[in-house]
Amino acid sequence: MHLPVFLFSALNGFFSGQSLALTLGEMDSFVQRAVSFGDELSTHIMVIYQQCVLNLMGRSDNPVVLQGTAMNEDDHLEKVAPDKVEFISNIMSFIRLILAHTFCDYKVAIEVANKSRVTFAKALPGFFGLVLHVFFDGLAACALARESNRSSRKHKKAIKVAIKKMKRWATNSPSNCKHKLLLLKAEYCAVRGKESSACEAYDAALDAANKSGMMQDEALAYERAAVFFRELGDEAKASRYLAIAHQLYLDWGADAKSSQLQTEYST
Repeated sequence: MHLPVFLFSALNGFFSGQSLALTLGEMDSFVQRAVSFGDELSTHIMVIYQQCVLNLMGRSDNPVVLQGTAMNEDDHLEKVAPDKVEFISNIMSFIRLILAHTFCDYKVAIEVANKSRVTFAKALPGFFGLVLHVFFDGLAACALARESNRSSRKHKKAIKVAIKKMKRWATNSPSNCKHKLLLLKAEYCAVRGKESSACEAYDAALDAANKSGMMQDEALAYERAAVFFRELGDEAKASRYLAIAHQLYLDWGADAKSSQLQTEYST
């Protein structure tokens, strides 16, 4: 299914790291225009992204659940034309994957990724969201592999697949994908206990993420590097990186995420 070009334009701010407040305003305007033109498909898609932004900004009861003023995941598909249900379902799964990983619910992230991995790629083969789906799928697998004492073959397979795909995309679009590849490599080195290689990869990922201008990705890189250095016992570096991640999330407008970091790592 091909999406309207102007829909991608409306989503560009979200993917590029533009401030969430500005992004939400642009999404609101887009939905108003789509409704006035009777464009139901674009409207059904955009309200999912709207709710994602609202969740990140702290304007929902549960940041991992797509439920709030823009839409409700429990009944959203009931409003969609039957021949578009599977397509919209894939978009919802994609956003749920992003939110689950962002708020560190890695088990939910992997469950969502497992269910949507094949269908999402088929539904939107040329969509930049596929890069993000693979990215968060691989990162969630890394996180769970570390929690399970680095013993899960299934998680390691998912990580390797993600890295292989990201290498190809990074070659074609380094500004969008190089830092993602480096962070995946850093996390995988951490999974395998290769501390020196992980340190180098995290440093490279942080530098590349900063140069990309994608604030949310830079914040994530600092957050994951902080977790790594805390595991190494380097509390000073971990605290410094967490403080940077916290500020970047605040600058992006993700108040719910910055609050989570402050709560979880304040002790």
